[in-house]
Amino acid sequence: MTTDPFEILREPVAPVAPRSSFSADLRRRVARALGVASGDPGHAPAIREYTPARLHSLTPYLCCTHADRAIDWYQRVFDAQLLGDPIVMPDGHVGHAELRFGDMVVMLADEYPDEAHLGPDTLGGSSTAFQLYVPDADETYERAVAHGATPLRPLAEAYGSRQGTLRDPFGHRWFICTHLEADDATIEDVAGRRLGDIGYMTLEVRDGDRARRFYEGLFGWTFAEGHEEGSFHISSITPPAGVHGGQEQTEVRLYFRVDDIEAAATRVRELGGEVLTVTDYDSGGNAECVDDQGLRFDLFRPRPGY
Repeated sequence: MTTDPFEILREPVAPVAPRSSFSADLRRRVARALGVASGDPGHAPAIREYTPARLHSLTPYLCCTHADRAIDWYQRVFDAQLLGDPIVMPDGHVGHAELRFGDMVVMLADEYPDEAHLGPDTLGGSSTAFQLYVPDADETYERAVAHGATPLRPLAEAYGSRQGTLRDPFGHRWFICTHLEADDATIEDVAGRRLGDIGYMTLEVRDGDRARRFYEGLFGWTFAEGHEEGSFHISSITPPAGVHGGQEQTEVRLYFRVDDIEAAATRVRELGGEVLTVTDYDSGGNAECVDDQGLRFDLFRPRPGY
């Protein structure tokens, strides 16, 4: 049985902005080529220039009674990842915490009545809801109900997804979904992704556990167990990465995004490179390649959701 190395790969969407100096220089060169005034209309900052890398432009902020319990519940039930240690106030209340749900960060805190920061139970109900995509809506929905969530709408197929609605023990409503229909698009049509972008990388090392301890201590990376002993998936960085232990040679292997594996592999050969293998996994296509100077790299075309 072939093991799919990308089975748990889900990449956060992170738009990449060019440097402001590059944008200004490009604007001047285009103006000269067109024979028009090269006056700088003013720098319009791109999203990554004014937004922290871990966040999107809009970040939900939840108010939860017993926020410490909510943090634990979201981790156990929705597989959320806690980003750093929560800020705990002198009275023991959570002042601020951040959780990553897939590719989105959600912030939360305890109630603070003096600032009108109140949870749904205190307000008498929630007027907002969150739509959460998960690998298996049935499994997540059942797990949530088993851990105290209130079913509001049973699971059913609608709008290309299998979805159901529930209320968590802290009063917030969630639409739990798994997308079913193909929703493919070329890389150039997806915001923040370009042909040739590095979409994944693996640290090829002799001792995977040792590498995990080192980089966990250095950067605080979040590791998940891989399918092989001494191998791990790193989901807390962009692009996501992995550790592949048990290797004789230590190196970093890069995976470049392409729209068509076969066409890209053909181009590698035409340019004097070598294609070692072409494999189709559940997560998408992959080609192991060597360039015309002997540099090892991979091409990959992830399927929707990876």
